[in-house]
Amino acid sequence: MDDVAQRLLNELEQTRTCEIDSAQFLDPDWYHHEELYALEIEQLFRQEWICVAREDQIKTPGDYLTTSLVGEPLL
Repeated sequence: MDDVAQRLLNELEQTRTCEIDSAQFLDPDWYHHEELYALEIEQLFRQEWICVAREDQIKTPGDYLTTSLVGEPLL
């Protein structure tokens, strides 16, 4: 397992097993961690189908929409 993922799992485990009175949020750095973001893209967004629109958004043949997902433009 990737070192970043293991460190995050360790911190989550400590949070999960602590007494409720001493519980706290994850360190804010985890929410902006570049390596963790890259790991999420690899493990979540590049492994599964991701819904990017609903059928009612493209009702008529020839309709289209544009969006982006993890920095990739989609049509």
